[in-house]
Amino acid sequence: MSQGAELETQWAVSRDFRLLANVSYLDSHYVSYHQPRTALENFCAGNYVLPYCSQFSNPLPAFHDAAGESTAYAPKWSGSVTASYSVTLAGDYQFTTALSPYFTSSYNPDPDGIYRALGDYMRLDARLTLAWPANRWAVDLIGKNLTNRLIETSGALNGGGHKEKPRILALQFRRNFGR
Repeated sequence: MSQGAELETQWAVSRDFRLLANVSYLDSHYVSYHQPRTALENFCAGNYVLPYCSQFSNPLPAFHDAAGESTAYAPKWSGSVTASYSVTLAGDYQFTTALSPYFTSSYNPDPDGIYRALGDYMRLDARLTLAWPANRWAVDLIGKNLTNRLIETSGALNGGGHKEKPRILALQFRRNFGR
């Protein structure tokens, strides 16, 4: 069962300064979800002495019941705020800056119980744009994960999880052929 709400808004504070925000609330969990035991549960059924096995009941049932558990990759809360400022330079060039923090609450990457839940995090992205007159050309300097935060995207119990890329800086050139 999934239910939630999302709010997205924009506010033109002035002709040059804009604020954009969105926030999502999601209640997503299994009402009834019976599946064969996971590989870890099967292993623990025969050898219950490992520390990881203590998360399961002893003896283990013949199936894995995930009823009531949150669905995979479904944080309760997530959202972002973007502040952008534009200024017209000499020769009608447009210079724009944008700062975008993104946040998410903790979430479950795997209902099978092989991976641990991932913690909440905040990531900071930014962009600088110089646009030529009439927006025919533009160049962007883009920064992702500017604080270089370690953000896990899967939490393997043995520490072998995956991570988002560290700080990334990119230069992008754009051409508008529509004008």
